[in-house]
Amino acid sequence: AHTLASGGRKMTRAELCNRLYDQFPAIHRSDIDAAVRMIVRSVSASLAAGQPVELRGFGSFSVSERKAGLARNPRSGELVWVNKRRTVLFRPGAPLRKRLNP
Repeated sequence: AHTLASGGRKMTRAELCNRLYDQFPAIHRSDIDAAVRMIVRSVSASLAAGQPVELRGFGSFSVSERKAGLARNPRSGELVWVNKRRTVLFRPGAPLRKRLNP
């Protein structure tokens, strides 16, 4: 629904399910939707527990801790305190990098 700088679009979960259904019409649409939801839920739960997730051929997700400290508000230039927080890092696997940069 959103346009990316490259002119592409972000794929929603529903669009992913539709693509999978188009490729595998023998699998019921509700089963595809349930499988995608289970994968997303499982990856999210693992990351929330601090465990990295590796999907061979695609990439790996890991959790990184960002320190607390002062940061600058880019709009006002004002210094603000930012609490420590965790964020998700994604590193693409070699097959995905090769596909993106043939």
